[in-house]
Amino acid sequence: MPANRFRASFNRKPVFVCECCGHRTRETGQDDDRFCGPCVELLMMQNTLWDGGAGDWLPKARDEFVAKISKRGGDLAKVRAFMPDLFDVEGYEAKRAARRSA
Repeated sequence: MPANRFRASFNRKPVFVCECCGHRTRETGQDDDRFCGPCVELLMMQNTLWDGGAGDWLPKARDEFVAKISKRGGDLAKVRAFMPDLFDVEGYEAKRAARRSA
């Protein structure tokens, strides 16, 4: 009899709800146990933005992961509220420049 992939093992939950987008996802071993894969990628992009490494690539890459989240049925309004700086890169860069000049 094949093993049940959805059964909890070693005190882990078989399914969890992503805290960022609300999508129900399975533990895969590569994702955080609080966020789904696409949300982890967006969180890393936001961290890159905060570290000053944002470039022209950021909006396109962000939109690709937002499309994945949308396709999976995630709540995009919740994602935007969870990481507002990532969706207003120009505004964040302006605030950052103002803090540097002060």
